[in-house]
Amino acid sequence: MKRIIPLFSAFILISASLFAQEEIVFTATISQDTVLMGNRFEVTYTLENARGAEFQIPGIDQDFYIVGGPNTSTSMQIVNGSMSQQQSWSYYLVPKSEGIFYIPGASVKAGGDYLNTPPLEIWVNPNPDGLPNADMPDPVTNKPKKKRPITRI
Repeated sequence: MKRIIPLFSAFILISASLFAQEEIVFTATISQDTVLMGNRFEVTYTLENARGAEFQIPGIDQDFYIVGGPNTSTSMQIVNGSMSQQQSWSYYLVPKSEGIFYIPGASVKAGGDYLNTPPLEIWVNPNPDGLPNADMPDPVTNKPKKKRPITRI
């Protein structure tokens, strides 16, 4: 009887740790939901708590020019025996024309299943003055854009 209690306790702990695994989550985000024509924005697809394979975004280049990416990132953390991991893919896109567009959803194979993200809506407004993105680096040199000098009166 004394031997059964420790074995039973070990079984319960192992079972609890197997069922306590985090849920696999696949999401898509954009850096801004409204952009001026000719400016770029970032779209990021993130997979949490699983290792992904066969990542695909069908038709992303139909309404947008891909000016950067895919950029990939992978991280894993183990804290007090609890493991979490994250994998992401990001792209820099420039719209081909003005209007309301949908960035296609992506798919990835994780945990034996294919996961999908919903499409993301973005508004592309006219840019008659040719204003550049203030928060994005220059696409050619990848250096921050020069700021205009401030004139104090």
